[in-house]
Amino acid sequence: MGSASRHPGLKSEFLEFSRFALDTGCCWCYHGGMKEKHRWPTTSIRANPEVLHQARIAAVTSKKTLGQWLEEAIMEKIEREKKESKEE
Repeated sequence: MGSASRHPGLKSEFLEFSRFALDTGCCWCYHGGMKEKHRWPTTSIRANPEVLHQARIAAVTSKKTLGQWLEEAIMEKIEREKKESKEE
């Protein structure tokens, strides 16, 4: 069962771009109104499939690639833990 059949409301173009971005490590970023293409090395991680599925849904809902969404979540956790360690 493909992603499009599980999420019929998603546009196939977005799903195709998301698959491309995940497979190639490529994403588009906007800096000062200019669109730039960045390539990062592909990294494999092991994660609970259900948690990863929830992350994919959150990424699509916020119109981001999974990589972009995960980067933001990781940075938020790093900042939160730095703040908590300073408070102790």
